[in-house]
Amino acid sequence: FIPGGLSVLLYLILFYFDTTPEEEVYLNHPYAVGVLVSSVSFLIIFRANYGYQRYWEACTTVHHLMSKWMDCAIFIGVFHLQSEHYKDM
Repeated sequence: FIPGGLSVLLYLILFYFDTTPEEEVYLNHPYAVGVLVSSVSFLIIFRANYGYQRYWEACTTVHHLMSKWMDCAIFIGVFHLQSEHYKDM
């Protein structure tokens, strides 16, 4: 919320208080805007993909952790049932 609000505030300040003549604006041509939009889109998609990969890596790690705990519980149960106390069952 705060970064978005700051960027809107900065835009409004620049929009209403900028005294640069229209001829000196650098982004009048649509190709310049296209390059900027493409670059920012690429960076956003790359970051989202990286976050998606980290999410699935965490899911894999949790699954591996749960399987190891299940192995531990099964081994404890097997060794417990092999004791002398359960021999007459």
